[in-house]
Amino acid sequence: MIDQAITFLTDQLDQHLQSAFVFSGPAVTLSTPGKSPAGTAPPEGLVLSLLQVSRDPMAPHGGTQPEVQGTQVIQRKPPLSLTLHLLLCANYDERYDQGLSVLTSAISYFHSHALFAEDTAPTLPAGMGKLSIELASVSLQDLTGLWSVMGGRLQPSVVYQVRLVAIETAQVLRVDEQVQSIEVDVQRSDR
Repeated sequence: MIDQAITFLTDQLDQHLQSAFVFSGPAVTLSTPGKSPAGTAPPEGLVLSLLQVSRDPMAPHGGTQPEVQGTQVIQRKPPLSLTLHLLLCANYDERYDQGLSVLTSAISYFHSHALFAEDTAPTLPAGMGKLSIELASVSLQDLTGLWSVMGGRLQPSVVYQVRLVAIETAQVLRVDEQVQSIEVDVQRSDR
């Protein structure tokens, strides 16, 4: 599900940027900054990379989800809602100003398309429901540390949080019979 969400966002942003700028290849590459999967530098353009996966603190956790099937009540674990932290950086060595323009266009696109749902984004992967994306606040110190850990030089970049990536399990915790009737026997007691 994580790979589908990130690939979907990469494709959506690539389509937008391809209509606004001229690229010899893809406008957005899903890769580690500084390296492509083949070990060479990614092509000029934007690079989208997964930084972190965490549990969405806004989503309900724990408990069970009851589901009635016939006369049975099936208790399942609720879906796991995640927050993905994505790094979007401009990989432009020769044309720095062009990189800033493309990055600005990407920021504008995600600002105006902060929610992708099945009814508004028909190519959203089945079962995903919706994705929300928002710009994350990252200090310059944290961003510099991040680039140091990745072994790259600081490039113009932004960090996004993507919420509502749910991973559902089919694990059944408990199956109970549904209550069909309740009988109450009331007896009067004389004291």
